[in-house]
Amino acid sequence: MSMAVEPKVVAEQPVAMVAQEIGVDKEIEKEVEMIYADSDKQDSKADQVMASAESSQPSALLQSTINIDAKSPKQVYFDQVALESDEALKIALGSLYDFGFTNFSVNKSLMMKHSDVNIVAETLMTGALSESQFGAIYQK
Repeated sequence: MSMAVEPKVVAEQPVAMVAQEIGVDKEIEKEVEMIYADSDKQDSKADQVMASAESSQPSALLQSTINIDAKSPKQVYFDQVALESDEALKIALGSLYDFGFTNFSVNKSLMMKHSDVNIVAETLMTGALSESQFGAIYQK
């Protein structure tokens, strides 16, 4: 014979009745009632905020958070390429970007040093640059 204890449902009963059943002090009962009243007020404020957010126009909200005029990384790279005066360097920098080497400063520094896009690509693919060499590129 098992003696299972049935739990009492206390959430549906008023706070005062639950407090009387378990013998809680009157001061504690008042504190509990205040907590429940505060949580009800906070719930209604949250509902009001949600309702006002739902009624606002989504297009206005999107326009304020998305900058349509922002440039892609590719556009930024090729804007820097366009500033170069040497046509061969422009073509080489474009090729390096197409190969997947997207760091303009590194690409330009290596092109200035080696003057051959194949050597620069091989150097970048093999990882032949040390941290100090990368640091020297960014010091310029």
